[in-house]
Amino acid sequence: MLGNVLSDLSSFLGAAPGGVPGGVHRFDENYYRRMDALTFVVKHDDGMGLEDLDRAEIIIVGVSRTSKTPLSIYLAVRGYFVANIPIVLMVEPPPELFKADQRKVVGLRMDPVRLRHIREQRLRSFRDDARQAYIDAHLVQREVAYSDQLFKRASWPVVDTSLKSLEETAVEALSLATNLPYRRSLEER
Repeated sequence: MLGNVLSDLSSFLGAAPGGVPGGVHRFDENYYRRMDALTFVVKHDDGMGLEDLDRAEIIIVGVSRTSKTPLSIYLAVRGYFVANIPIVLMVEPPPELFKADQRKVVGLRMDPVRLRHIREQRLRSFRDDARQAYIDAHLVQREVAYSDQLFKRASWPVVDTSLKSLEETAVEALSLATNLPYRRSLEER
């Protein structure tokens, strides 16, 4: 049925078909690693899955809306096992975080004004006026200050996501997580 189309396409491209169904998509070791990493990140999103946090290669921490989940997924698609844990004002993070290899932990922070703006947009998109404390300028500033103090106290490296793309944040986070079992650039994954 596709014989003429394939023949014409082969002539046009100057190349013969490989004859391997699904040849474009390789199901190799890297593919399965990425699928495992995605499964891991879903089970370890927003402070879940703390019982095997030690399996994470990178642990992302930060207050709400600093891009913890998008960064975690971005890195997982590239084969990294990532967990993320929220920092909540005046709530000590879970003890499992401090028991984990601290070289895996990277903090995300954002300028309080930018963070408040992002949160306002999110609430507007959900038409949720009930959570005004979430966007209160004074409380947002306190949250960021609290997370900054926590990062400093724990000696965790920090990426300021205020004006960075997800890709830039990922490159910086990878360079700061110093206990990766193997180092390869994002382009190689």
